[in-house]
Amino acid sequence: MSGDEPTLSPGEETTLSVDARSVRGLKFQELPDEDHVTFDLDNVELSPGPSSVAESYPPVWYWRFTRWSVTVEVPIHVPSDSPPGEYQYAVSVTPSGRISSDTTTEEFSIQIDGN
Repeated sequence: MSGDEPTLSPGEETTLSVDARSVRGLKFQELPDEDHVTFDLDNVELSPGPSSVAESYPPVWYWRFTRWSVTVEVPIHVPSDSPPGEYQYAVSVTPSGRISSDTTTEEFSIQIDGN
């Protein structure tokens, strides 16, 4: 799995991209506090699109069959008063039908500079 690890200034926004292999279920984990970085999970783009979504926060996306490769793009925004620092997010992927079995979780970071 690979994920973007951008460096942003307060007030900036970008789109994070995460690429995963052998995916049947995918979920963002350990999102930063929204006072520091906001993930716009209502506007996530997944390719290929999922077969179903578990309505939770954050949502869990499922595919009917295990996908060789899935790309997730999620808009993020750094509030203008966000303090400088490194903020973690994680993504969990499972090749089976449940997010709890055979799950692989990778952590990534977002750096907020002091501008």
